[in-house]
Amino acid sequence: MAEILNILSNIGDATFAVDYQQRIVLWNTAAETLFGISTAEALGQPCWQLLQGETPDGRPFCGPGCPILDALHHNQPVRAFHLLVNGPAQKRLLTTISTLFVLPDPDNAAALVHIQCLPEAHSQWPEPL
Repeated sequence: MAEILNILSNIGDATFAVDYQQRIVLWNTAAETLFGISTAEALGQPCWQLLQGETPDGRPFCGPGCPILDALHHNQPVRAFHLLVNGPAQKRLLTTISTLFVLPDPDNAAALVHIQCLPEAHSQWPEPL
């Protein structure tokens, strides 16, 4: 599991992983930038308290009864969707979020990996190196 989390930490989009209790166990550099929250501040925190996710029309989505974890428990895939979250200075950001279900190791290190970006980030090819 540590090797998988190490690979995920290098994804260019904001990436974080949570365990079955919804505590953040991975928070990459792109997540620090997008959300304005350091790794030290994020690790161990409930994801729903940190990001306060809502549907695009403003209805609460994230919380203790996570619909994404519910899908995991029912072996249902989750397609990418839009989610309003807290960004730097509590500014609300509309993000696109994709979810990977991770088979947890015996230490229950991770259950879900979320990859988020701003929708406009997909509209252009990156500049050549």
